[in-house]
Amino acid sequence: MCSPDPENPTGKGGVGVVLNKRLVRTQGAHMWEVVAGRAIVVSVDWHRQQKLVVLAVYAPNDHRENKEFWTEIRETLARRADIPKPRALLGDFNMVESSADRFPSHLNGADMSAEFQELLTYLDMIDGWKEINPRRFNPTWHDAAATTYARLDRIYVTENIFMASRAWKVEDIRGWCPGADHLPVCVDLINPSMPFVGEGRWSMGLKHLRDRQLFKELVETGKEVLANVDKLMEKPRLPDDNVQHAVANWKEDVAERSKARAREEGQKRERILRALENEKKEILQD
Repeated sequence: MCSPDPENPTGKGGVGVVLNKRLVRTQGAHMWEVVAGRAIVVSVDWHRQQKLVVLAVYAPNDHRENKEFWTEIRETLARRADIPKPRALLGDFNMVESSADRFPSHLNGADMSAEFQELLTYLDMIDGWKEINPRRFNPTWHDAAATTYARLDRIYVTENIFMASRAWKVEDIRGWCPGADHLPVCVDLINPSMPFVGEGRWSMGLKHLRDRQLFKELVETGKEVLANVDKLMEKPRLPDDNVQHAVANWKEDVAERSKARAREEGQKRERILRALENEKKEILQD
């Protein structure tokens, strides 16, 4: 779903929303054009009769046009009753709300505009990534010389959606998309009214079968159980000492050993990821 630039539809600008059919029910999806080539509202089925309504924008670079752009969006949404009120606002804003979101730190003519704040107030939205990372600077854009950085790309959501969101991050795509000067902001949006689904029945990870040390331990304990079973078969069955109890106890032991190994691997992986994340933060801050 897209709205191309009205003056040069195949050469520049435009705004669009791509829906993943594996994750989103696209049959009932609908789009409204708010500002041609600059802003669209997209609605998709979310849960039961609920809709997820998203406002996607590509704001102008010109300072005056940028301010007028937010006013035009607010007035259009207020005037047109056929367009549902968005619950998320995302895109390239081409301005920041604070000098801390630019490096070197400064403000230009479009930053911290009253027009944009009026739109946020009308939509009752907050910057989710900033709420999670209030003291962190993670730019989403840099100039060609890589000397100027800014957090131009953002996602705003209502407070209700924010409370049920997770995994806010800026995705580094430069490894597989060389030359990109913008980085996407990502988040998992969870419907607050969705029923709780538990973790389900535990099962051993297939990768543990390739763990030689763990596999050796399980085989040795299994041999001990088989030897004990042979002895139990020669004796009268007792309520608390029988083949069924022996096998059940061995299965519990297998589960505990597998879970312990998974915790060790998880803690090691977390330490490595935490160290890499801290190193990345230090590099960005420098």
